[in-house]
Amino acid sequence: MTVREEHQNRPDVRVVFREPHKLGLSQNPEKLHWNLSSGACAINLATLLGAGKIVLLGFDMKQKDGQNNYHRDYVNGNGTHAAVGNYELMRSRFPAIAAGLLNLNIPCINASPDSAIDCFPKCTIAEAVA
Repeated sequence: MTVREEHQNRPDVRVVFREPHKLGLSQNPEKLHWNLSSGACAINLATLLGAGKIVLLGFDMKQKDGQNNYHRDYVNGNGTHAAVGNYELMRSRFPAIAAGLLNLNIPCINASPDSAIDCFPKCTIAEAVA
């Protein structure tokens, strides 16, 4: 499964389209709400695939030692580098995701030990898999 349209003619790949400006969770199996991060999009994918429970791992959503944890930077259209990591904006999408999960009756726990996301109950990884 991918959001990359160039794979739509491959018989072994299912393309799901990403809606970049929608908040919360899509219930359309052909579309995912982006919510500004691939992790948030993955939560939406899990709901569409029938997950009964979601455990977040690696969702720290903040800088560590002044560094973003996923990319150092992106290149702008003019070829210059742009800092990424507007975590406050990314985190602002999670309450809508949490509300969508509640409506779908899908529990979600955050097993990311130092996460800045505060709208899901937190636990350790050991507790999450117990």
